Amino acid sequence: MTLTELALGDDSALFSQLVNQDEYVLLMSLLPDQQLSADSTFVYVNRFDDRKSARKAYLLSAATYSEMSLGGETYFLHSGADKLRIGMRLHAWLPDTGYSGTGIGIPDEAIVWYAGRAWAYVQTDDETFSRRSLPEPHKTRDGWLVNDNFEIGDRVVVSGAQTLLSEEFKWAIPDEDDD
Repeated sequence: MTLTELALGDDSALFSQLVNQDEYVLLMSLLPDQQLSADSTFVYVNRFDDRKSARKAYLLSAATYSEMSLGGETYFLHSGADKLRIGMRLHAWLPDTGYSGTGIGIPDEAIVWYAGRAWAYVQTDDETFSRRSLPEPHKTRDGWLVNDNFEIGDRVVVSGAQTLLSEEFKWAIPDEDDD
């Protein structure tokens, strides 16, 4: 069902809830290797990466807009507005889907976001760190699973990664005392 059909329909309770901001419309962007099954009517969403306390968000329609950085399918959903804000990033779980495979696990605490992509720092020696992208990452319950760019035994930075990213780009901040 499209939003237009909701608005023009006779006595649409859902449209009234949307107008009164009791329900919100959500845009869900999937990763390129993910698909929503044809018979899906809902997904689970949460502000935190905690599936146990997630709530249902109900499918409205496929979206015509695609998130360029993700490149996957997009959908419009609706869910209760309580504790949600415009622009908030949510976690979503697709029913009866899930990645099963092997790879190197990168914990959520190690991830920094830059230029729309996920990165993690690896300690290369006592005083040197290297930022590495997560190519084609698969989201897991505790982090990300990758098959490239990382090896077993890499010392992944799990505390202070954001500080390392700031240090890496501090050259871009103009010196205000340079007269």
